[in-house]
Parts: sequence; structure tokens; C-alpha cells
Amino acid sequence: MGFSVVILAAGKGTRMKSRTVKVLHPLAGRPMLAYGLDIASRLHPNRTLVVLGYQAAEVREAFSGYVPAPHWVIQAEQKGTADAVKSALPFLPNDTRAVLVLYGDVPLLKTRVLLDLLARHRERDAQLTLLTAELDDPAGYGRIVRDDAGRLLRIVEHADAGEEERKIREINTGILCLETGFLRETLGRVTPENAQGEYYLTDLVACAVSGGFRLEWEKTDEPFRALGINTRADLAQAQKFLREEICARWMLEGVSIEDPGTTQIDAGVTLGRDTRLEAGCQLRGKTEVGPECVLGAGSIVTDSRIGRGVRVLPCSVIEQSELEDHACVGPLAHLPPGTLVKRGSCHTHSPAKGTPAS
Repeated sequence: MGFSVVILAAGKGTRMKSRTVKVLHPLAGRPMLAYGLDIASRLHPNRTLVVLGYQAAEVREAFSGYVPAPHWVIQAEQKGTADAVKSALPFLPNDTRAVLVLYGDVPLLKTRVLLDLLARHRERDAQLTLLTAELDDPAGYGRIVRDDAGRLLRIVEHADAGEEERKIREINTGILCLETGFLRETLGRVTPENAQGEYYLTDLVACAVSGGFRLEWEKTDEPFRALGINTRADLAQAQKFLREEICARWMLEGVSIEDPGTTQIDAGVTLGRDTRLEAGCQLRGKTEVGPECVLGAGSIVTDSRIGRGVRVLPCSVIEQSELEDHACVGPLAHLPPGTLVKRGSCHTHSPAKGTPAS
């Protein structure tokens, strides 16, 4: 199925209470939007379009070197999700049969969930297929309204829902796949007659029902992965989960992590086998650590290269430096940017910037 991905990333993220647009807030060492771009690239779409609005120039600059480069689209005025998708329509390749809508603030999604959604959409020959989830506390999310036979009738946003509708626990994640022809035909029917005065993409569900179009859904078994980050508390929870996942992955690759609960490894870090991380280590940015190293408790390493068999003693801070094979650093050392610790040497103090250490 020829399809394109549209990632919605135009909003400011008011509840973050930040001068920085939400999708640029860091998550395990990378801007939040990077995770949406990653999952889109793994799906191999015809094209990935990212709809920007607030701080569009800053977002484009932050991803200027991203490969494969997305196609940037500007939503001049943030008037809702339906309007955002409408702004992307002119830039879809001609052979795009379907559009998969994702969000720049949903970083924990798994590829298999979207592959299952796309497969269901294709196999059922649907015009619209959406991803739903069931939550113990669905407050704030659009509810899935069904008839007595379980058929989906519409989605009602929390602000517009009545008392009985708010009791519904099945929610709309916002992630959906739409046939391009259906999308072009029905987007014009969406009106801003709701509590927010916005054009809701979810109103297309009611359009599909009333127009007799085929409507399908897939319910995820990991609802927390499909939820957006709205507040700094949400960001902290996502970061905690992601860091636990990163530690678990490296332990399966042969790295010993003394205390995963206090260890922080950024997504861009690489580690060699039989390396041991003591409690409280922080590995940041694009740090590379070779095999058979020991990083002492409380060590912080940022954008540095560490060779084979290196020992970093406790509470050392290493920034944009290189430690050759079998070097030793610390304890309580500070290596400023540009420091080189030569092979087999021991370094216990902080030299001037750029001074080779031996």
C-alpha cells in the first residue's frame, strides 16, 4: 500500500509552560520529535511530512541534519488537527493511497502497533482506521462512542462530552490511517462547532458513519505508549520509562549495569560488551564507550570517546574528550572539552583546555 506519514507538530504545548516548543524538549538526550521521525522512517512511507507552526524555524534547524529528511509543512494558524492535515494535502505524492497521521509528542510508540494498524486498514479495505486505547482514567481524552452492537459511531472530545459519555473508558489516541480520496472528500465537511472552536480531525469518524464508508479500528494493548506528552510530569514519566528500556537493552547486549534505577544512558550512546557501569553513572549525547571498561559511581560522560579497558574512577566528569585504550581517570577528575588521555596513562587532575594528559 502506497502511503505517506503526516506528523502533527505545530502546537506550542501551552501546558508545558515553556518558551520552547513542546516537540523540542529533550527526552533521553534527543528532541521529542526525533522519536516520531524515527518510527516514521522505519515504516518506509512514500513521504514523511511534518506540520509545523509555533517556532517552525527552530524546529527545522534542530533537524537540519536528520536523515532521511522530512518534508516540512507550515500551518499558518493553529486551528486544529483537521486544518493541520489539510495543510499537508498539497504536498502528498501523487501515488499516495493512504495517509497515516502521527504526532510529534507521542515518542513511545512501537513500530509493530502501526504495522498492525496499516495491515488492518489494507486487509479490511477501510476508508478510515483508528487506534484506540482503554484507560482507567480517561479524563481529558476523546471518548469512543459505540452503538449497542459495538459499532463505532463517533468520537466526542472530553470538553464536549456529557456525563454518560465521560464514563466511557475507551479513548481515541488520535493516530489514524485514512484513504487519501476519503480525506480530500470529507475534510471540507468539518466545522469548528465545538467547545474549543477548532477543526477536529476526529469529526471524520462521524462523516465516515453518515456517508456509509468502511470504518475500522485497532485497540492497542499498551495504551501508555500511544498517549501524548502534555506536561512536564508526562515528560518525566516518559523519560523514566525510556531510560529503563535503554538500560534493559544494553544489559541484554552484555553490559553490566549495577543500578539501572540511578543510571542514565542517552539514546545516542553506544556501549561495548563486558563494560560495567556503577550506580549513578550518566552517559550523555553521542558518547562511545568501548568494551571491558569500568565507569565508577557518579561519573558523568558527555559526547566523549572511551576506548577499550578504560577505568573511570568515581565522580569524574568528562566532556567532549577522548580516552585511549586502557587509560585511567579520576577519582574526582574533570576533563574539559578537548582533553586527550593517552593509551595506558593515568590522569587524576584537570588540565587546561586542550592539553594532552598523560
